[in-house]
Amino acid sequence: MINKEVQPQSRNYTVPLVTITLLFFMWGFITCMNDILIPYLKQLFSLTFFESMLVQFCFFGAYFIGSLIYFLVSISQGDPINKVGYKRGSCLESVWQRWGVSCFIRQQLSPITHSSSELYSFLV
Repeated sequence: MINKEVQPQSRNYTVPLVTITLLFFMWGFITCMNDILIPYLKQLFSLTFFESMLVQFCFFGAYFIGSLIYFLVSISQGDPINKVGYKRGSCLESVWQRWGVSCFIRQQLSPITHSSSELYSFLV
């Protein structure tokens, strides 16, 4: 009997590597946009320093709330990433980010009479 060694198939990981790299740059760009956006929001809504920093608080607080929800779902129902999959999860996350950006655009296109209460309702 001849013992043939099974040769592993060579896989090309270029497309997944480029996709993940672009996603990280996109997430970093969105995070840096907060720092650029805060002075404009501060001037537009006549905010104090504390009120303008609520933008950062809400942005990074969303990471905490999302992590907490993920943790609670993982404990009760198992790992969601294994159920949804990485590719579908990344697509859903991208759709969620586009929705958030469209909220910013919609808020910018609203009439010029902005108030602090509009900003608070928008951040919530």
